[in-house]
Amino acid sequence: MLPRKILLVEDEIPYARFLIDVFADYEPAFEVFHVNNGQVALALLNSGYRPDLILSDMHMPKMGGHELAVRIKSNPSYHNVRFYIISAASCEEDVKKGQVCVADQHVVKPTNLKQMLDLIERLRIMFTADSIDSSTGMSIVTY
Repeated sequence: MLPRKILLVEDEIPYARFLIDVFADYEPAFEVFHVNNGQVALALLNSGYRPDLILSDMHMPKMGGHELAVRIKSNPSYHNVRFYIISAASCEEDVKKGQVCVADQHVVKPTNLKQMLDLIERLRIMFTADSIDSSTGMSIVTY
């Protein structure tokens, strides 16, 4: 099985390294490409890079995860790219602040190895199921 490509958009370098290290040690392999803000991520996507999944922090300089998600979800070229927001805040807290939760999934930032491994296992299951309903464009995944 080929490695699944993940675009990690995270401005906190120590946290990004933690995620990259955990993904690197997991089988089946994940290929992780890291950028530090949404602007760079969008430029990378516009240059032709196509990840299977984007994991993006919510709050970053230049362009945060919410704006990046809106831009990606409004562009038909990125229809099949899944977008997960990872942040310390819950999706409900972001909605209360007036930000619509447009990501495919909102994940509270894993802060320890067990939480990170749980997230990776959910991603592995998602990629294994990897069936998309063509009428809705939504993933069909059973947890």
